[in-house]
Amino acid sequence: MAGFGGGQGAFQLNVSGSVMPPANDACGSAIAITAVPSSVSGTTLGGTSDLASSSCAFTPTDDIDVWYSFMPTVTDYYVFDTEGSTLADTTISAYDNCFGNEVGCDDDSGTGLLSRLNVSLNAGTT
Repeated sequence: MAGFGGGQGAFQLNVSGSVMPPANDACGSAIAITAVPSSVSGTTLGGTSDLASSSCAFTPTDDIDVWYSFMPTVTDYYVFDTEGSTLADTTISAYDNCFGNEVGCDDDSGTGLLSRLNVSLNAGTT
């Protein structure tokens, strides 16, 4: 422990255990979104990489991910965004199935550095 630039003074050092990955850390454990509109809360804290980076990932660490699934009942365009997140910079990717093809990706189309993905989805597909 050292003070930046030679700074001196009292400090507090906190130590905690490892952080467990979120329940939806793997694609196979995706949390289902079953209604439109919906809003879900979650965390990437403790998350790991389940796939190679999405096409809109800016850095190699952008592949620390969590997963949600969605099966639309109507073929339409759907909007997925991270507005209201406390995570300052987000990316959203959509795939046609676990380890499948990326069908959409967004980085920073929302407010500031948040994401907003508009994607056409077919009824009955996840």
